[in-house]
Amino acid sequence: MSNLTRLLAATAVATAWTGVATAQPSADAPPPTIGPSMPPPAPPPPASVVEFLSATEQAWEVMVDRQSTCTTPCRVQLDRPHWITMRTREQRPLRLEVGNLGGGAAQVTAHDIGTGKYVTGITATTLGGMAVVCGIVFTAVGCGGDRDGMCTAGLITGGAGVVTTLGGIWLIRAGLPRAKVRRFDRFGLAVYATGTGGGVAGAF
Repeated sequence: MSNLTRLLAATAVATAWTGVATAQPSADAPPPTIGPSMPPPAPPPPASVVEFLSATEQAWEVMVDRQSTCTTPCRVQLDRPHWITMRTREQRPLRLEVGNLGGGAAQVTAHDIGTGKYVTGITATTLGGMAVVCGIVFTAVGCGGDRDGMCTAGLITGGAGVVTTLGGIWLIRAGLPRAKVRRFDRFGLAVYATGTGGGVAGAF
């Protein structure tokens, strides 16, 4: 064996021995530190949760496909469209037909009947209707019989009656129970008020 061959063989053995010694950890080396285990992140809330609230202290029963599900305030997960109905828990309950909901996050707030607006609207509609009838009579008699004073009074009375009747109808509609549906189709926050306070809801 030539000197060159012996030199190459010795170099290969030395290189292999150095690699094995480097791969083994030293006895004096400190053990690797293991940090505290972090809890897994909480899963995001389902995107199909519908929250039902009441704008007053009146509790509403939530019915999904005509089946009683919960009482406000509550949350229901609806993975597909369902027909939603809400009704008060009374002997003669009020009923709200909310409609089809599901497949997306939403918030439904039930508003009870506004007694003040409703009663005021009925009164205004009654008085306004009577004023319209009187105005028609006065206008017909006054303008047809060359009585300018009665004709003018009839026009004024009829006009005031029309305005009062329209205002009364608006108050009646504003006082009826209703359900306000807010869909969270976009990201963001929504502030809502209830009879006992308020809160913040949103989709993220």
